[in-house]
Amino acid sequence: MGFLKNLVVQAALLVLMAITPLAWISHMTEYMANGFMVGHFIWTVGFVMLVEGVCYAALPYDAIPDWIPCLGRCDDALAYMTGAVGAMLVGLGGYIEYMT
Repeated sequence: MGFLKNLVVQAALLVLMAITPLAWISHMTEYMANGFMVGHFIWTVGFVMLVEGVCYAALPYDAIPDWIPCLGRCDDALAYMTGAVGAMLVGLGGYIEYMT
């Protein structure tokens, strides 16, 4: 049962990683037709980066295998940094929207 559960979770994370940028593009094209606001743009870019970073960090498979010395952890570190920058952009975009 554990194998099937892990397989479903991994498939869901991969689907989420694939759909998030497509949903962002769709949302932004609709949003740009109504007028452009910098705060909203920054918030949505940050949200996409946050989701992508968290999903990649949660997946057990890596672009660069962890057993390769020095390079193996670089993709994990990049995923953590992407998520952290995304979280900061979400906060910054929300602040800019609030102030305008």
